[in-house]
Amino acid sequence: MKEKAEDEISLFTHHTKMLVLSPSSTLEEILNHYIENCNEIIKKMSEFQERDSGWTLIEIKHLEININKYTCLRGSQYINLPPKIRNKKACINVQNNDVYCFKWAIISALNPLPKEKKPHKCSNYKVTDIKAHIITLENNIILNFENMEFPLTINKIRVFELQNPDISINVFGLEDAKIIGPYYFTEAEKSTHINLLLIEEDDKFHYIWIKNISRLLRSSITKNKNRIHFCNTCLTHVSSSSRLEKHKRECKKMVTTMPSDKDKILKFKNFKHKLDRFTFKNVFN
Repeated sequence: MKEKAEDEISLFTHHTKMLVLSPSSTLEEILNHYIENCNEIIKKMSEFQERDSGWTLIEIKHLEININKYTCLRGSQYINLPPKIRNKKACINVQNNDVYCFKWAIISALNPLPKEKKPHKCSNYKVTDIKAHIITLENNIILNFENMEFPLTINKIRVFELQNPDISINVFGLEDAKIIGPYYFTEAEKSTHINLLLIEEDDKFHYIWIKNISRLLRSSITKNKNRIHFCNTCLTHVSSSSRLEKHKRECKKMVTTMPSDKDKILKFKNFKHKLDRFTFKNVFN
Protein backbone atom coordinates (compact mmCIF):
# COMPACT_ATOMS: atom_id res chain seq x y z
CA MET A 1 0.00 0.00 0.00
CA LYS A 2 1.21 3.53 -0.79
CA GLU A 3 0.87 6.84 1.04
CA LYS A 4 0.48 9.70 -1.42
CA ALA A 5 2.31 12.37 0.62
CA GLU A 6 5.63 10.58 1.20
CA ASP A 7 5.52 7.86 -1.43
CA GLU A 8 6.14 5.27 1.29
CA ILE A 9 5.42 1.58 0.65
CA SER A 10 4.59 -0.86 3.43
CA LEU A 11 2.92 -4.27 3.89
CA PHE A 12 -0.24 -4.94 5.87
CA THR A 13 -2.01 -8.25 6.53
CA HIS A 14 -5.68 -9.25 6.77
CA HIS A 15 -7.04 -12.55 8.07
CA THR A 16 -10.28 -14.50 7.73
CA LYS A 17 -11.92 -17.18 9.84
CA MET A 18 -11.01 -20.83 9.36
CA LEU A 19 -13.44 -23.11 7.53
CA VAL A 20 -14.12 -26.66 8.73
CA LEU A 21 -14.30 -29.11 5.81
CA SER A 22 -15.59 -32.64 6.33
CA PRO A 23 -16.70 -35.52 4.10
CA SER A 24 -20.29 -34.40 4.67
CA SER A 25 -19.63 -30.83 3.43
CA THR A 26 -21.41 -30.06 0.17
CA LEU A 27 -19.85 -28.20 -2.76
CA GLU A 28 -22.40 -25.42 -2.29
CA GLU A 29 -21.38 -24.94 1.36
CA ILE A 30 -17.67 -24.82 0.45
CA LEU A 31 -18.26 -22.25 -2.32
CA ASN A 32 -20.44 -20.10 -0.07
CA HIS A 33 -17.74 -20.04 2.63
CA TYR A 34 -15.12 -19.21 -0.01
CA ILE A 35 -17.19 -16.27 -1.29
CA GLU A 36 -17.81 -15.05 2.28
CA ASN A 37 -14.06 -15.09 3.01
CA CYS A 38 -13.26 -13.21 -0.20
CA ASN A 39 -15.89 -10.58 0.61
CA GLU A 40 -14.52 -10.30 4.15
CA ILE A 41 -10.99 -9.59 2.86
CA ILE A 42 -12.29 -6.94 0.42
CA LYS A 43 -14.32 -5.34 3.21
CA LYS A 44 -11.32 -5.20 5.57
CA MET A 45 -9.14 -3.66 2.87
CA SER A 46 -11.79 -1.07 2.05
CA GLU A 47 -12.42 -0.16 5.70
CA PHE A 48 -8.68 0.20 6.29
CA GLN A 49 -8.41 2.78 3.49
CA GLU A 50 -11.57 4.64 4.45
CA ARG A 51 -10.69 5.36 8.09
CA ASP A 52 -8.37 8.30 7.29
CA SER A 53 -5.30 6.05 7.17
CA GLY A 54 -3.94 7.76 4.05
CA TRP A 55 -2.97 4.42 2.53
CA THR A 56 -3.93 3.22 -0.97
CA LEU A 57 -3.81 -0.36 -2.23
CA ILE A 58 -1.20 -0.95 -4.93
CA GLU A 59 -1.13 -4.75 -5.20
CA ILE A 60 -1.61 -8.00 -3.31
CA LYS A 61 1.85 -9.43 -2.69
CA HIS A 62 1.10 -12.68 -0.92
CA LEU A 63 -1.78 -15.07 -0.28
CA GLU A 64 -1.39 -17.76 2.37
CA ILE A 65 -3.68 -20.72 3.06
CA ASN A 66 -3.23 -22.59 6.33
CA ILE A 67 -4.48 -26.18 6.61
CA ASN A 68 -4.87 -27.85 10.00
CA LYS A 69 -6.18 -31.24 11.02
CA TYR A 70 -9.56 -30.89 12.72
CA THR A 71 -10.43 -33.42 15.42
CA CYS A 72 -14.19 -33.46 15.76
CA LEU A 73 -16.03 -34.40 18.97
CA ARG A 74 -17.38 -37.95 18.90
CA GLY A 75 -19.72 -39.68 21.33
CA SER A 76 -18.88 -43.08 22.81
CA GLN A 77 -19.67 -44.86 26.09
CA TYR A 78 -21.94 -43.97 28.98
CA ILE A 79 -21.13 -40.98 31.19
CA ASN A 80 -23.22 -40.06 34.20
CA LEU A 81 -24.83 -36.62 34.26
CA PRO A 82 -23.77 -34.08 36.91
CA PRO A 83 -26.28 -34.05 39.81
CA LYS A 84 -27.41 -30.48 39.05
CA ILE A 85 -28.46 -31.50 35.53
CA ARG A 86 -29.69 -34.98 36.48
CA ASN A 87 -31.99 -33.59 39.17
CA LYS A 88 -33.88 -31.53 36.60
CA LYS A 89 -35.18 -34.82 35.14
CA ALA A 90 -35.10 -33.34 31.66
CA CYS A 91 -32.85 -35.94 29.98
CA ILE A 92 -32.91 -39.66 29.23
CA ASN A 93 -29.37 -40.98 29.64
CA VAL A 94 -29.20 -44.53 28.27
CA GLN A 95 -26.51 -46.59 30.03
CA ASN A 96 -24.79 -48.10 26.99
CA ASN A 97 -21.52 -50.04 27.29
CA ASP A 98 -20.70 -49.80 23.58
CA VAL A 99 -19.78 -47.00 21.14
CA TYR A 100 -23.36 -46.44 19.91
CA CYS A 101 -24.57 -43.78 22.37
CA PHE A 102 -25.81 -41.67 19.43
CA LYS A 103 -28.03 -44.54 18.28
CA TRP A 104 -29.34 -45.14 21.79
CA ALA A 105 -30.11 -41.44 22.24
CA ILE A 106 -32.07 -41.37 18.96
CA ILE A 107 -33.86 -44.62 19.81
CA SER A 108 -34.86 -43.36 23.26
CA ALA A 109 -36.28 -40.20 21.66
CA LEU A 110 -38.29 -41.99 18.95
CA ASN A 111 -39.43 -44.92 21.09
CA PRO A 112 -40.02 -43.20 24.47
CA LEU A 113 -40.63 -45.43 27.48
CA PRO A 114 -42.51 -44.52 30.68
CA LYS A 115 -40.49 -44.10 33.85
CA GLU A 116 -41.61 -47.45 35.28
CA LYS A 117 -40.06 -49.25 32.27
CA LYS A 118 -36.62 -47.79 33.07
CA PRO A 119 -35.84 -45.87 29.84
CA HIS A 120 -32.15 -45.68 30.83
CA LYS A 121 -31.74 -49.45 30.24
CA CYS A 122 -30.68 -50.54 26.74
CA SER A 123 -32.44 -53.91 27.03
CA ASN A 124 -35.86 -52.29 27.47
CA TYR A 125 -35.85 -50.95 23.90
CA LYS A 126 -35.76 -54.47 22.42
CA VAL A 127 -33.26 -53.65 19.68
CA THR A 128 -32.02 -56.96 18.27
CA ASP A 129 -28.77 -55.63 16.74
CA ILE A 130 -27.52 -52.17 17.68
CA LYS A 131 -24.66 -52.56 15.17
CA ALA A 132 -27.06 -52.84 12.21
CA HIS A 133 -27.18 -50.08 9.58
CA ILE A 134 -30.98 -50.24 9.44
CA ILE A 135 -32.87 -50.45 12.74
CA THR A 136 -36.64 -50.92 13.05
CA LEU A 137 -38.14 -49.85 16.37
CA GLU A 138 -41.10 -51.40 18.18
CA ASN A 139 -43.35 -48.62 16.88
CA ASN A 140 -42.26 -49.47 13.29
CA ILE A 141 -40.07 -46.38 12.87
CA ILE A 142 -37.14 -47.24 10.59
CA LEU A 143 -33.77 -45.57 11.17
CA ASN A 144 -31.00 -45.48 8.56
CA PHE A 145 -27.44 -45.40 9.95
CA GLU A 146 -25.63 -46.31 6.72
CA ASN A 147 -22.32 -44.58 5.84
CA MET A 148 -21.78 -43.69 9.49
CA GLU A 149 -18.76 -44.66 11.59
CA PHE A 150 -19.06 -45.05 15.36
CA PRO A 151 -18.24 -43.48 17.78
CA LEU A 152 -20.06 -40.77 15.81
CA THR A 153 -18.48 -37.35 15.24
CA ILE A 154 -20.73 -34.29 15.28
CA ASN A 155 -20.13 -33.46 11.62
CA LYS A 156 -21.66 -36.83 10.62
CA ILE A 157 -25.04 -35.89 12.10
CA ARG A 158 -25.77 -34.11 8.83
CA VAL A 159 -25.39 -37.47 7.05
CA PHE A 160 -27.95 -38.97 9.43
CA GLU A 161 -30.40 -36.12 8.70
CA LEU A 162 -30.01 -36.60 4.94
CA GLN A 163 -30.67 -40.34 5.25
CA ASN A 164 -33.62 -39.79 7.59
CA PRO A 165 -35.31 -36.76 5.98
CA ASP A 166 -38.15 -36.50 8.52
CA ILE A 167 -35.75 -36.02 11.46
CA SER A 168 -33.82 -32.90 12.50
CA ILE A 169 -31.27 -32.64 15.32
CA ASN A 170 -29.66 -29.99 17.51
CA VAL A 171 -26.73 -30.86 19.79
CA PHE A 172 -25.90 -28.85 22.91
CA GLY A 173 -22.88 -29.06 25.19
CA LEU A 174 -22.28 -28.92 28.92
CA GLU A 175 -19.64 -26.84 30.70
CA ASP A 176 -19.50 -26.32 34.47
CA ALA A 177 -23.07 -27.65 34.76
CA LYS A 178 -24.26 -25.01 32.27
CA ILE A 179 -25.75 -25.69 28.86
CA ILE A 180 -23.69 -24.25 25.99
CA GLY A 181 -23.79 -24.42 22.21
CA PRO A 182 -25.35 -25.59 20.07
CA TYR A 183 -22.43 -27.70 18.83
CA TYR A 184 -24.58 -28.81 15.92
CA PHE A 185 -27.53 -26.82 14.59
CA THR A 186 -29.96 -28.23 12.04
CA GLU A 187 -30.66 -26.28 8.87
CA ALA A 188 -34.44 -26.71 9.19
CA GLU A 189 -36.77 -28.19 11.79
CA LYS A 190 -38.49 -31.33 10.49
CA SER A 191 -41.67 -33.10 11.55
CA THR A 192 -39.62 -35.00 14.15
CA HIS A 193 -37.08 -32.89 15.97
CA ILE A 194 -34.61 -34.23 18.55
CA ASN A 195 -32.43 -32.22 20.93
CA LEU A 196 -29.30 -33.98 22.17
CA LEU A 197 -26.78 -33.20 24.90
CA LEU A 198 -23.10 -34.06 24.37
CA ILE A 199 -21.14 -34.33 27.63
CA GLU A 200 -17.44 -34.95 28.31
CA GLU A 201 -15.44 -36.83 30.92
CA ASP A 202 -11.77 -37.87 30.78
CA ASP A 203 -11.52 -37.25 27.01
CA LYS A 204 -14.68 -39.32 26.42
CA PHE A 205 -17.91 -37.93 24.99
CA HIS A 206 -21.47 -39.19 25.31
CA TYR A 207 -24.79 -38.33 23.57
CA ILE A 208 -27.96 -37.99 25.69
CA TRP A 209 -31.55 -37.28 24.63
CA ILE A 210 -32.97 -34.00 25.98
CA LYS A 211 -36.54 -35.02 26.68
CA ASN A 212 -37.65 -31.61 27.95
CA ILE A 213 -35.50 -28.69 26.81
CA SER A 214 -37.74 -26.20 28.62
CA ARG A 215 -37.10 -27.87 31.96
CA LEU A 216 -33.39 -28.12 31.21
CA LEU A 217 -32.85 -24.47 30.25
CA ARG A 218 -35.57 -22.57 32.07
CA SER A 219 -33.63 -21.78 35.27
CA SER A 220 -30.70 -20.34 33.30
CA ILE A 221 -32.99 -18.06 31.25
CA THR A 222 -35.70 -16.84 33.60
CA LYS A 223 -36.68 -16.93 37.28
CA ASN A 224 -40.28 -17.63 36.26
CA LYS A 225 -41.20 -21.23 37.10
CA ASN A 226 -43.72 -21.49 34.28
CA ARG A 227 -42.83 -23.55 31.24
CA ILE A 228 -41.13 -21.82 28.32
CA HIS A 229 -41.35 -22.95 24.68
CA PHE A 230 -38.33 -23.04 22.37
CA CYS A 231 -38.10 -22.59 18.63
CA ASN A 232 -35.79 -25.35 17.40
CA THR A 233 -34.81 -23.27 14.37
CA CYS A 234 -33.54 -20.09 16.05
CA LEU A 235 -33.60 -20.98 19.80
CA THR A 236 -35.94 -18.10 20.63
CA HIS A 237 -38.16 -18.85 23.64
CA VAL A 238 -41.73 -17.69 24.28
CA SER A 239 -44.24 -18.14 27.09
CA SER A 240 -46.94 -20.22 25.37
CA SER A 241 -47.46 -22.80 22.63
CA SER A 242 -49.74 -20.41 20.68
CA ARG A 243 -47.00 -17.76 20.64
CA LEU A 244 -44.53 -20.40 19.53
CA GLU A 245 -46.73 -21.38 16.58
CA LYS A 246 -47.04 -17.72 15.58
CA HIS A 247 -43.27 -17.29 15.88
CA LYS A 248 -42.59 -20.34 13.70
CA ARG A 249 -44.66 -18.82 10.89
CA GLU A 250 -42.54 -15.67 11.07
CA CYS A 251 -39.19 -17.21 12.06
CA LYS A 252 -36.19 -15.84 10.15
CA LYS A 253 -34.16 -18.96 10.99
CA MET A 254 -31.40 -16.93 12.64
CA VAL A 255 -29.87 -17.67 16.03
CA THR A 256 -29.82 -14.51 18.14
CA THR A 257 -27.72 -14.16 21.27
CA MET A 258 -28.96 -11.34 23.47
CA PRO A 259 -26.57 -9.45 25.79
CA SER A 260 -26.85 -9.90 29.54
CA ASP A 261 -28.35 -7.19 31.75
CA LYS A 262 -24.83 -6.17 32.66
CA ASP A 263 -23.68 -5.73 29.04
CA LYS A 264 -26.85 -4.49 27.33
CA ILE A 265 -25.89 -0.77 27.40
CA LEU A 266 -23.10 0.58 25.19
CA LYS A 267 -21.10 3.48 26.58
CA PHE A 268 -18.32 5.67 25.14
CA LYS A 269 -15.93 7.26 27.65
CA ASN A 270 -12.81 8.31 25.73
CA PHE A 271 -14.23 11.50 24.17
CA LYS A 272 -10.71 12.78 23.56
CA HIS A 273 -10.40 10.22 20.75
CA LYS A 274 -13.57 11.42 19.00
CA LEU A 275 -13.11 12.77 15.46
CA ASP A 276 -15.11 15.69 14.12
CA ARG A 277 -15.66 14.09 10.76
CA PHE A 278 -14.66 11.20 8.53
CA THR A 279 -13.48 11.40 4.93
CA PHE A 280 -14.36 8.53 2.61
CA LYS A 281 -12.75 7.91 -0.75
CA ASN A 282 -13.01 5.25 -3.44
CA VAL A 283 -9.51 3.94 -4.12
CA PHE A 284 -10.56 1.21 -6.55
CA ASN A 285 -11.51 3.54 -9.44
